[in-house]
Amino acid sequence: MPNKMKTISKLFILLIVLTACGGGAAARDTKPTAVGGAAKSTAATAASAPTQQIAAVQPTVASAPAHQVAAAQATATRAPATPTAEPVLAKLELEGATQDLNKDVFERADAAANSIIKNVVMATGVTADYEPVGVTTEFPQDTALFYAIVTTEDAPPQTIVTAQWAVVDVGDLAPPDMVITESEIEIEGSINIAFSLKPDAGKLPSGAYRVNVFVDNEYQGTVGFQVQGAPQQTTDVISRIVPFHETDAQGEPIDNRGKFPNGVKELAVAVYYANARPGTTLSGDWIAIDLGGAAPNNSRLATTEKQVEGSNVLTLSITSTQALPEGLYQVKVSADGTLVQAVNLVVGGAVSQPSEPTTGGTFEYVGDLKINPAPDGLAGLALDAQGNVYLGIVGGLLRIAPDGSQKKFGESGDAFSAQDNKFLAVNDIAVAHDGRVYTIDTAASVAQKGDADGNFKVWGASELYSPFGIALDAQDNVYIADTFNRRVAKFAPDGKLLAEFKDVAGGIAPLGIAISERGNIILTDGIKHRIVVLDPNGNLLVEFGKQGSGPGEFNQPAALALSGSYLLVVDAGNQRVQVIDNEGKFVSQFGQFSQPRQIAVSPEGTIYVSDFGKTKVQMFRAGKPQAHNAPSNSNAGGAKFGEGNVIVDIGFRPERDGFSFENYGGEYPRQQGDVYVEDMIRMFGEQAVCAGYKDGACQVSPAMLKYADAINEASNAGHCEGMAVLSMRFFEHKDKPDAYQANVKQVFDLKLDGNQDLRREIMYYFALQGTAPTFERKNASMQKKPSQVVDDIITALQAGDPMAVAIRQKGVGGHAISPYAVEDRGNGIYFVWVYDNNWPGEARYIQVDRNAETWDYSFGALNPTKPPVIFNGDANTHTFGAVPISVRDQPAECLFCADALAKSADALTQFTLFGQGDLLITNADGQRIGLVNGELVNEIPGADALLIDTGLGVDSEPIYFVPTNDRYQIALNGSDTASTAANLFVFGGGAVMELDNISLAPGQQDRLTMDTRDFDFEYYAGNSQQPKIDLAVDGAQDDYLFEFDGLHFDDGETIGFRLNDNKLVLNGKGGSSDDTYSFSFTSVGDDGTKEFFNDTVALSNDATQYLDYGSWDDEDDTFDFQVDEDGDGVVDQEFSAENQ
Repeated sequence: MPNKMKTISKLFILLIVLTACGGGAAARDTKPTAVGGAAKSTAATAASAPTQQIAAVQPTVASAPAHQVAAAQATATRAPATPTAEPVLAKLELEGATQDLNKDVFERADAAANSIIKNVVMATGVTADYEPVGVTTEFPQDTALFYAIVTTEDAPPQTIVTAQWAVVDVGDLAPPDMVITESEIEIEGSINIAFSLKPDAGKLPSGAYRVNVFVDNEYQGTVGFQVQGAPQQTTDVISRIVPFHETDAQGEPIDNRGKFPNGVKELAVAVYYANARPGTTLSGDWIAIDLGGAAPNNSRLATTEKQVEGSNVLTLSITSTQALPEGLYQVKVSADGTLVQAVNLVVGGAVSQPSEPTTGGTFEYVGDLKINPAPDGLAGLALDAQGNVYLGIVGGLLRIAPDGSQKKFGESGDAFSAQDNKFLAVNDIAVAHDGRVYTIDTAASVAQKGDADGNFKVWGASELYSPFGIALDAQDNVYIADTFNRRVAKFAPDGKLLAEFKDVAGGIAPLGIAISERGNIILTDGIKHRIVVLDPNGNLLVEFGKQGSGPGEFNQPAALALSGSYLLVVDAGNQRVQVIDNEGKFVSQFGQFSQPRQIAVSPEGTIYVSDFGKTKVQMFRAGKPQAHNAPSNSNAGGAKFGEGNVIVDIGFRPERDGFSFENYGGEYPRQQGDVYVEDMIRMFGEQAVCAGYKDGACQVSPAMLKYADAINEASNAGHCEGMAVLSMRFFEHKDKPDAYQANVKQVFDLKLDGNQDLRREIMYYFALQGTAPTFERKNASMQKKPSQVVDDIITALQAGDPMAVAIRQKGVGGHAISPYAVEDRGNGIYFVWVYDNNWPGEARYIQVDRNAETWDYSFGALNPTKPPVIFNGDANTHTFGAVPISVRDQPAECLFCADALAKSADALTQFTLFGQGDLLITNADGQRIGLVNGELVNEIPGADALLIDTGLGVDSEPIYFVPTNDRYQIALNGSDTASTAANLFVFGGGAVMELDNISLAPGQQDRLTMDTRDFDFEYYAGNSQQPKIDLAVDGAQDDYLFEFDGLHFDDGETIGFRLNDNKLVLNGKGGSSDDTYSFSFTSVGDDGTKEFFNDTVALSNDATQYLDYGSWDDEDDTFDFQVDEDGDGVVDQEFSAENQ
């Protein structure tokens, strides 16, 4: 190609802000190879040209100036270019059209008639398959990225295709034919190539440009495009745009809110303008956004325009000779080439709309959005028309495509700093119909606008102050909840401030924001915990809600989303999403969140909720009420399901979804328990469970083994809690039956015998009831009135988060069952239908009288072979409660895993007694927790009592939790009727004590005096006995277990244990005889487990024994300890325990 020199009359810096100068370029005959579908880009410069000169060629120049206009990138896909069927709209006769986008705008060179280049089009974007999006030859001046899509056919191997971007006419800013840049790619076959031009300064000057296409250095043709110039006058010339298809008696357009009926042949908008200067051009670009395949998505149909002046109304329209296809259209109205407003128009009912949740419907949790790797934090959330999910993450924006591919945009920014393409924490996102992305950065107090390639710029002609939410209306106007400015700001798409609404509804700090189809502005108020609805002009329409946790009450309501006629409210402080109808009434709630932040609804009805606390996005599906088989009614007192008004029914059926086997107990320790090391790690984590690792294997700490002993022993009385929870987990598809028994799809078909995996899983959920947060939530529910518990059950079932119900009866103990439906039987009587694991396959119900605040369960037999046991209670018995099964998904808290000498202020010590005795714990101030005359009292601040629900009629002693910052006296009282053997566990502060085989006669009282701060204790025996005493201690390196078997307690004798400076000190007093007992010492750590034993340790009355485990060398073959026989401080004897 011959060269010709031209001189620029003005510095090229007027054309663009420079980011790089000069540099060599590859010669045209080099053949760069695309890697992974991406083309290598070159920006050629003339080596001989002076700084302010450029080389030119015929028909275009071959090299770029030293001052480049822009950088260009080329990309290509290896997928064949598939011929597109002629769209239906290509056949429509559109009146007033100035441009038909199906026309071939590629001007082919005469010599290229048989070229491999089949077409070239300009576009505003590309799909993942490099199909053009938004085909056009006219671009607004703020366009950040220009695309030239080249379609090839049967290209030979190693074919080089080059795109050269050139100036046609930009006035005196640059000469004609000046090359901006060029890029090239090596291809083969039939593909689409997406060449792109990105102006360094964010925009090209208004004027005419073209893209010249070459194949192996031979010119093939060109395609021209225009960059629209700045308006000759302000866009205030247009005051209002009204879509319509009918007029009133006076001929005025009737606003149809953009809704056109099926069968229309015309789309029209009335453009109201004022004070237009002569020659002002008003135009409308008509776009097919989504016509269900009748035309390519986002393709332009036609352009209508007219010159106006003065003040009047102009109708812009397109008319067809046949009915327009159903779908979503858009008209972009411009004044003198500058976009004023984009108006969405819907024809018929074919446009995808979110599914509507319905009263009585369920919200099915369908999984978490896959994000890999998981971000440090996320908040903002939005969806676009192509199914991409945009997430606001720490330091940027993340886009997840429908195929799961991810792309991160932006860099980390600074607080209160407005910088292009830099983000601190994107709290909310909105995507316009043209694919532009708007973000709100609360910490930086800034909004940004970007394109699909991640080019973001600070946006909006108004200062923001910690904005929280952002939303778009049908015309893509932008509304920002400017929280600390206490206002709603409305902007045009170009960033011009159109309106602001302040001091509405008595003052508001808006957080979430959504715009209804009618243009109403829906807001959440972070101060008054309410929902506020304004009309399009900012006038108050309605407000509802108040602070609270009940249905229709809010605690820090945050984001909003519209799903049909329903409003979805992220009730952040209550960790849920509430569904509200168009009258402001509560419908249902759903979710299992930590810190829910934003919400979005896809066209097909999938609900996405971002959770800042869990750093994930959960997905839900709004479903219709399903037809289910009615519950079986045998042994249900003659009552039949459905005789009353069924308020909620999730479809669970005991004969299908419950277990076929009855609740069962155990005989631990005579039989193997069902708690395994892996289960403890799953519950508390490796750090709490493992004292060390030997050859990669966890060495379980003695304290955790003691905890497992306590769990196994508790389960001897039944596993109802685990069965109630796991059956509902199966129903909610959180677990699958075939994971526990091959080829089993129905829970009722699972067998327990020989199924160790199933036994372990039941045991796991049984054990969680003794940990926080499960026991805290259960105890809190027990304090509610029966009517309130029923309301909680209804709400949870409607939200798709089933519960396990706990019922208690004095003399019988606790039982856990699974509610699945609630029925209003009239006159304040409600039936809560349940699966009772003591009655496989049978339907049962709890009867609740809301008026009397009583509850009654008359079918509480321990199993079908035994007579019924009636459970009942009222508002004062605190014996009826319910906890969502999702609470068990949260990490369990180990209350005794802290170091013995470094306890937190809120640490607790746990007392667990097995056997028929009672405990009464008294602190230094005389305050008590325990049983007094058979009734539970709790006078100690911060203390709590938990009854383990087992279900087999064992009235066990509650587990007591007391603050680990006091000294306590614990009374162990024998039963009134018979002697019993008891077993006491004390867990707290990095140590565990077990008193096994305590002998309690009727009326006998033993006492344990304990300082929980240092885990020092003295045990006073009320009669002569020989309990086994074990003490497990978490050490700095290894963990230890001390076992004392055969210590003889005389009636009235006290034996004390004290931990001090990694020493265990044991002393007896008040006894009448010397003792000989067996002693065992176990060390557990990275060297594995070492055991030392001596079965002839002598301890005289009033002697003191010192066990200095802190100074012990774990390489020794013995563990030595000393005895001071007479308490004079002098060691009289030494003993050694030998390594076993």
